[in-house]
Amino acid sequence: MTEQPPSLPPGCIIRPARESEKWLLQKLLLQFTTSEALAFDLRIILLNFLILLLLGFFFIINIQLWILLKYFILIKFILEATIIFLFISLVVLTFGIILFLLSIFTYALVNWSRFWVIECNGTLVACGELHSSTTHSMLYYLFVTPVWRSQQLGSCLVKRLVQEAVQPLYLVCKPKLVQFYSQLGFVIVPWHDLSSPLQASFNIFKIDSKLTGISWAVMRYQS
Repeated sequence: MTEQPPSLPPGCIIRPARESEKWLLQKLLLQFTTSEALAFDLRIILLNFLILLLLGFFFIINIQLWILLKYFILIKFILEATIIFLFISLVVLTFGIILFLLSIFTYALVNWSRFWVIECNGTLVACGELHSSTTHSMLYYLFVTPVWRSQQLGSCLVKRLVQEAVQPLYLVCKPKLVQFYSQLGFVIVPWHDLSSPLQASFNIFKIDSKLTGISWAVMRYQS
């Protein structure tokens, strides 16, 4: 069912995304990545590559030691266990990097049903992902195309997603967006107040904060 809040410009509606629009939705997400998240994604990829190189270095060193210490049975056993652990870690991390890279270009194609969009005069101009579980929801990928900004589209979309969400509703944002979300009823949640699953979900932003000093804010909707 579509809806046209009074504050939306004429000809604009908020509605769930359709499967037939997943390529258009993916195009919006690529715009989001280019304008809002490219630096973040590159940092995460670079960090994972550095970890991969470090693991590869220790893997080679342990193999060399295993070859050299052929008469030390106990040490060889420990080295064998270490080599197996490092090999599994290398495979898992490599697979994770590949999935992360693929997700940049295919995320909406797989997860289109989680998205709500704003359509204006037959064109998708804004989107937002609502990922709901039985206990809470998370808001991701809120994006309005540049030519349609400053017309309350983002605010209207957030308000609608709040109505659709399983409460509590969480999101993570850059410091510059804290005021925007605060005006819509969101409050900052201290890291130690988050449950373990939520901390795991947002841990990538905590790591980025340590790398860059950017104070990513975790926020929760407070009715």
